[in-house]
Amino acid sequence: MGLKTGEALVAAGREHPSKTGVILNRIVYLYKCRFISLAEGIDSNDDVKWHIVRNLFTYFAQMFSRNLSMKVKNGLRNKKDKGGTQAAARGRILSRRD
Repeated sequence: MGLKTGEALVAAGREHPSKTGVILNRIVYLYKCRFISLAEGIDSNDDVKWHIVRNLFTYFAQMFSRNLSMKVKNGLRNKKDKGGTQAAARGRILSRRD
């Protein structure tokens, strides 16, 4: 998988589901990459299975992105509640201990 393909796959999880489907199709048809799972018998070369699985990939990407976002926000909120501050200019975390 090339760098641009990997970037497109990561970006797919943050997009609206309709855009995610377009990105996944671009990876398969334009970049000529195949999604293959031997355990589940999935191959993006099988158009019928691909159209079903693409929708599942889209759903899972959305859920993963949403859950990750919530975890990051909760972590930042907890850090703030405990008195820690981010020192973005210095690129490190400072915490105040009581």
